[in-house]
Amino acid sequence: AHLQRSRIVVAHSQLLAQQAVEHHGIAAGKIRVLYPPVDTLRFSPVDAARRAELRARFELPADRAVFLLASTGHARKGLDLAVKALGHGDRPALLVVAGRPPDVQAPNLRYLGYRTDIEDVYRAVDATLVVSRYEPFGLVGVESVCCGTPVLVASQGVGCAEVMRGDGALAFDQNAVVPAPRASLAALPQLIAKHPAFFDKQVNLWVKVIAALSVLALVLVAILVVLMLLFGKDTFVRRPKD
Repeated sequence: AHLQRSRIVVAHSQLLAQQAVEHHGIAAGKIRVLYPPVDTLRFSPVDAARRAELRARFELPADRAVFLLASTGHARKGLDLAVKALGHGDRPALLVVAGRPPDVQAPNLRYLGYRTDIEDVYRAVDATLVVSRYEPFGLVGVESVCCGTPVLVASQGVGCAEVMRGDGALAFDQNAVVPAPRASLAALPQLIAKHPAFFDKQVNLWVKVIAALSVLALVLVAILVVLMLLFGKDTFVRRPKD
C-alpha cells in the first residue's frame, strides 16, 4: 500500500525496478534507480606486495586460483553451483567460503568463517563469485572490484551485473552451469593461474568507475533527504485519508 501511495519509489537496480512494476503494479514513471553506495576508503585496491602478505595470512595457496564466495544464504547464493564447478576435480583452483558454514564438503572447498575483515579477503583471492539465483543488487561484487579483484557474476537475476560490464567482471549464465558449464566458468581457474597480471591490471579501470557511481549515489541520497526536510514527508508519501 505504501508503494502505491508513494510519489517516488527508489529501487537499488533496474532488476528491482522491473520487479516493482511487474509484481507490485508500480508505475514505471515514478521509480528512480539508485545504486547502493560503497565505502571506497574501506574497499580499495592494494599493491602486489600487500596482496601477497594477505594471501599468506589467510594461508591461501600461491599455485592455485582462489575463488571467494561470501554467503549467509547458500541456497540463494549458489553454493551448490560453485562447488560443482570448482570443488572437485584436478583443476588448479580452490573455493573459499566466508560467512555461514557450508553444508557440503569437497576436496577443493575451504571455510574461512564469518569475517569482519572481508575487504582483506577480497584482496587476497584471485576472483570473487556472485553466482546467486537472485540478488536485488549484490554489494559483494562491487566491493570486490573496488578492492582490485575481478568478479565472476551471473548474468541473470543479479542487480550488480548492471554496473559491472567489461574486464572487471566475467558474466556467465548460471542456468548453464549444471550439468554443462560454459567455457567462462570451466576455464577461469586456468586462465587466472596463467595470467594473473592481466586481471589485476584490467580491474583497476573499474575501480574508478564504481567509485564515481558510489559518490553519485551518496549525492542523490543527500538530495532526497534535504527535499524531505524542506517540504516534509507528505510531499513524497501520500497518507491515507481518515
